[in-house]
Amino acid sequence: MTRTITIASTLAVAAPLAAQDDYRLYFEIDDPTLRPGESTAVTLWATWTDYALAYVGGDVEVSTGLDGLTDLSIVPPYDGPGTLAGDPTDAGIEGYLVGQLNFPPAGWTPPPAPGAYLSWTYTAPDDVPAAFDVDLRTATTRFDVYLDRSDPVGASRLDLLEEASATIRVVPAPTPLVVIGAAVLAVRRRR
Repeated sequence: MTRTITIASTLAVAAPLAAQDDYRLYFEIDDPTLRPGESTAVTLWATWTDYALAYVGGDVEVSTGLDGLTDLSIVPPYDGPGTLAGDPTDAGIEGYLVGQLNFPPAGWTPPPAPGAYLSWTYTAPDDVPAAFDVDLRTATTRFDVYLDRSDPVGASRLDLLEEASATIRVVPAPTPLVVIGAAVLAVRRRR
């Protein structure tokens, strides 16, 4: 009797934890370490287990604000009517809303999970006296999915959503003395 209760309560706790992995956001950063003036593409992705992604909305908190943030755009096919890429502000990106309507023509199949939905470019400043981090974090206010092909409204999965976070590291350029020292070492090793 005790074993049955223990197993049942363990399964009850494990099920909600597993469900959180089914609904999550994550960042893809082409180059997470930058030198002065270098750029990297940043893409925000969503994953879900239902029929299709309906809408995702909220903010992306960027520790450096709008400095270095350019080319903000919604990734197709989530750029349909009523969508917004959001506004770059001192806090990051505010008020994005991306998604798709669910009244597709016959034979249309929604894009599979995971799906990229928001992208931008981050460029490090030209003058970097000391290394610093650009911290990214989502603050989602809407995460809806369509449960099946005939679902015109969608269902919220915001309570199950795992938010995204990532870091871009910006490092100073090597000083000329360091570059010369490395060249001298390389020459000495060849002898």
